Amino acid sequence: MASEEEKGGLGNTRRLVRQTGLLISSGVVSYGGQLLLYIILARVLGTSGFGAWALAFTLARTIGPIGILGADWIVLRQASFYQGKGDEARFRRTLYLSFALSAGALTVIGGGLIVAAPLIARELFEDPSIAPLLRLTGITAPLMGIQQIMLAGTQAFKSMREVALLRNLLRPLARVIFVTGAVVLVSTQFSAYVGLTIAEAVIAAASVYALNRRIPILGPTKPVDNADLLKFALPAWGTRALTTSHRDIYSILVGSLAALASTGIFVASQQVAGMSTTIIFAMNQVYGPMGSDLYLQDRASELKSLFQSIAKWSFTLGFPLFCFQIGFPKEILAVFGKSFVDQSVILVLLSIGNLLSFGTGPTATTLLIAGRAHMTLINNVVTVGGEVLLAIWLIPAHGLLGAGLARVIGVALSNLIRMVQVRMILGFWPYRPDYWKPLVAGLASLGLAKLVIPAIGLGLRPVAAVAAAAVIGVSYVGLVLILRLTDEDRMAIDALTGRFRRKGRAKPED
Repeated sequence: MASEEEKGGLGNTRRLVRQTGLLISSGVVSYGGQLLLYIILARVLGTSGFGAWALAFTLARTIGPIGILGADWIVLRQASFYQGKGDEARFRRTLYLSFALSAGALTVIGGGLIVAAPLIARELFEDPSIAPLLRLTGITAPLMGIQQIMLAGTQAFKSMREVALLRNLLRPLARVIFVTGAVVLVSTQFSAYVGLTIAEAVIAAASVYALNRRIPILGPTKPVDNADLLKFALPAWGTRALTTSHRDIYSILVGSLAALASTGIFVASQQVAGMSTTIIFAMNQVYGPMGSDLYLQDRASELKSLFQSIAKWSFTLGFPLFCFQIGFPKEILAVFGKSFVDQSVILVLLSIGNLLSFGTGPTATTLLIAGRAHMTLINNVVTVGGEVLLAIWLIPAHGLLGAGLARVIGVALSNLIRMVQVRMILGFWPYRPDYWKPLVAGLASLGLAKLVIPAIGLGLRPVAAVAAAAVIGVSYVGLVLILRLTDEDRMAIDALTGRFRRKGRAKPED
């Protein structure tokens, strides 16, 4: 008979798996759409053209969330409160304040970028040809910010439906359609970026429409405490700025300190290496509120079980992807074009960095759950600052290799520090005795693929990557089953497959 604590732990894992399924599935679609877009652009524009496009896109993706100054968190926190009380007037006033705050900042940043584009292109990136892309970024970034605010408004209604539909499904689809259509008409990086700007405008309009369906945006308002809301928004903005910068800073640094072609290779490799982050991001979105509830109720043993379950499942799902990426980097990058193959070492290094992230469990989220927000902020400041200094030192002398080394060193130190902090504060590690099973299965499946693929004689072609993925995937699943699943593993699989079976049975009734 299982103890009450064990039953509670299994119940938490069951809820985690059920709630994570939708986010993972929609996240995979979003990731796949982005990957497809990168492949198309890399093959049409080449490394330098794709690098210029990717650099401008990265700037837009960085400026958008940073420029809203934490206004989305105002909506998520305060508008959600007013929505729960049925106070539409104050909900609307909170939305107006958030939009005014972000619109003002984004207008200044976007306008400044439009005016200073030639200077930035010449002095920072040493390539005047990207100035037109930077000008368009001054328009594209505010559109991304509008999306963020409007979708935060829909989330205030305690629903992820619009986010999953617009951000994870329609946005990648719109980008593929409009950008591909643009390069079919005119095969230039500027044309491709015009397509991106149109796609972002369409999704921004759709986001406004989605929120307006929830609550009429135009209507009566009542006063809210603006000063209190701003006090909350600015610290949240600081954390968001650091998180966003950490994700995209390397693409910008490579563009500034190396050639645009290197930026293209780095961004393509980063997208491939980020396969596992889709899984981790989805799990963390569900783990955050669940873990907070357990922590506040002082259910420490269940929190430990949930933390270790997420760590184990993240590793189980992410490790075969890691094996595939480090075992066949040249074959994978061949999908983008022959010019990407020679720099495959960057994919290996970025994959190692991701292993160090998903291999240490959701430590950053756990520190927030434990109320250590300031500690998390300090960790982020030290991590981002240290990695930037390393990158500035290593990239000029070693190019992409320097960027990869700086990334691995920074990720290793930050995750090790957070893991030790969780141990010191909460008293547990992410690891359990059954961690060896996915580790052995992954290494064995990689060894099998390294024997089979060369024997087939497919060469350094995309089809070789597909074959390697199939060999690793099938053999990994088989070996994990041979090594026997735990009760928790079987329960999690039953919860996930049961969810999809129920959806399948429901379709004929519709």
